[in-house]
Amino acid sequence: MFITFILVGFLPLSCYGAALPYLYSAMDLSSQVLSLVQNKFYFMKTAVDKQQQGLANLRAMPINEYQISALEPQLRQLVGNLQQVVSNPSLINNLDSSVTSTMIDGLASLRKILPPSTSDFAAQYALSGPYNMISMAIAQINNIIKAVGY
Repeated sequence: MFITFILVGFLPLSCYGAALPYLYSAMDLSSQVLSLVQNKFYFMKTAVDKQQQGLANLRAMPINEYQISALEPQLRQLVGNLQQVVSNPSLINNLDSSVTSTMIDGLASLRKILPPSTSDFAAQYALSGPYNMISMAIAQINNIIKAVGY
């Protein structure tokens, strides 16, 4: 009976997938995409640097697998989309001015979700929680990727 309790007690932990590795992959790939954007549009250096800081703030937060496990499918899809953009830098190199303004707006929206200021980020994290914050960031990054043309 005790062994059954131990096995059943650990069952919820084993039900969670691998959302954290996908989250960290998405952050790494997002940084690479931001670098591509900065290389193409040097005037966006400040915006890109602030967004990189927002990603660094997210990476520094304590996030447990169970807090974001339901986001694994979205994170997996996001990683695939980001890999396509990183693998095809011409998607960014061939952007026209209308898409550039959409990207700037998208980065501004993403900066509200993942603020560069550590204190603002901590307040947003405490208010929204990791699930909501990451979910909103995924949606916004997907909007930016769609604007790029992937």
